[in-house]
Amino acid sequence: MIEVSIVVYALQASQKIVIVSPEEQALLEQQKAEKDLKEAQKLNIQAKNMVKYQPLPLATWEEAEAKLLEAIQLLE
Repeated sequence: MIEVSIVVYALQASQKIVIVSPEEQALLEQQKAEKDLKEAQKLNIQAKNMVKYQPLPLATWEEAEAKLLEAIQLLE
């Protein structure tokens, strides 16, 4: 039992603990939201360009749909 406790303590000690203020946390969340929005916009444009000229094979529609679903997940 002692060996297990030592291993757990060693694992906990090796983890990096970062404490941020509420203001810093809000800034980090804002930066992530902006990054996600830009990525969602990029995916939307890619999907739009993929289906611009029709008729298209089913695989192309499915790939465009996957990009749009990924964009939606980023925005949620």
